[in-house]
Amino acid sequence: MEYLILGLWFIIAITALIVELQTTELVSVWFVVGAFITMIVAAIWPKEYVAQGCTFVIASAISLVILRPLLAKKLKINQETIVDKINSLEGYKGFAETDIDSFGGKANVNGTSWNAVSSETIKEGERIEVIKEDNITLTVKKESREEN
Repeated sequence: MEYLILGLWFIIAITALIVELQTTELVSVWFVVGAFITMIVAAIWPKEYVAQGCTFVIASAISLVILRPLLAKKLKINQETIVDKINSLEGYKGFAETDIDSFGGKANVNGTSWNAVSSETIKEGERIEVIKEDNITLTVKKESREEN
């Protein structure tokens, strides 16, 4: 029976870890910590189910209070970077809807019209490649001939 209760807390910890890994938010990492601490208590007092339950609740709550601000701050920075990279149009190709130069113009990328600037003059209809995205303005260059 002692090993059964240890296995139960291990399964709870692993399940909470799997749930956490499937999300982009901090949802169940607290329960992972609580379950592993409770495994220690269960190894010492295997038949003290009330103590184990209290340990799980208290350890989970303490880890929530202590770790959440630290992890949330770190993950927010990482998530913003990941989202920016996912949503970025850098490297995408399209065509110039109007002439584009350092003063501006219009480019079509993925069927959407964008404000665009370029350090070189690009004529209407020429193929372009996005080298930078800054809010609603794309910095573009002529697509290299060898990439065509």
